[in-house]
Amino acid sequence: MPHRRLCGVALGRCLAVILASLAASGAPAGEALPQAAAPGAEAAHSAYARGDFASAQAMLLQLPAAARSAPRALFEQALLDDAAGRHAEAQQGYEALRGTPLAATAAIPAAINLVAQNKLSAAANAFAKAGEGVRSDAVATYLQLWQLYLLARTHGGPSATLQAALRERTAGLRPANAVQRALVALYRGEGSVDLVLDAVAASDPDALARRDQLSEAVFFAGSYLFYVRGDRPAASLLFRHEMALPPNASSERLVIRQMLSAF
Repeated sequence: MPHRRLCGVALGRCLAVILASLAASGAPAGEALPQAAAPGAEAAHSAYARGDFASAQAMLLQLPAAARSAPRALFEQALLDDAAGRHAEAQQGYEALRGTPLAATAAIPAAINLVAQNKLSAAANAFAKAGEGVRSDAVATYLQLWQLYLLARTHGGPSATLQAALRERTAGLRPANAVQRALVALYRGEGSVDLVLDAVAASDPDALARRDQLSEAVFFAGSYLFYVRGDRPAASLLFRHEMALPPNASSERLVIRQMLSAF
């Protein structure tokens, strides 16, 4: 099966946009990021977004001690800890951002971190909380895709019951683009993985966004194949194609790696 570009609200790209917006608008009075921390942390995030985690880590370590304790640097370190499999340390970093200007930005990766630690009930609550007040249909649908994944993963009853529950959960969703529509249809039982792949093939022309989209759609589509359809070989093939590619900033790869290790 050739590599095909796959889905979603690309998390790594989404974080870059949010952080750029924060930098452009400035933090609220009394909560401004230390000037010494911002340039190094921004450079570290650029390296992280490219999947160059070693360079990103080196850049953070070069910051003065005071700068490394600033919210922006704490956030970047938490992302890098997750990427390296240090999920408990990453969770501590995300928790340290509560009450800071980056608390909302950290909410989604913090929820995914809980999935990586197999804290699934806490993760479901975290995704729900992250969605409070969200006005973007794209972000809201992305969060609900994670809830669909968690429902499929934790469901212990007959397949027919699970599929009915998924149809009910997808009924009120408002996907923001063709790829999200294809994924929602997949979980509703009306689509296919091929349709998801076809939608992504015509999606974002930006190379970095496409790379993140690939990881996200592999995760959601492969999880559907595994947990809903019970097709482990097809899910494994999809996941192995993804993990053979160079690393990127998509947090979904953390969970894909764990799923493959259990196959």
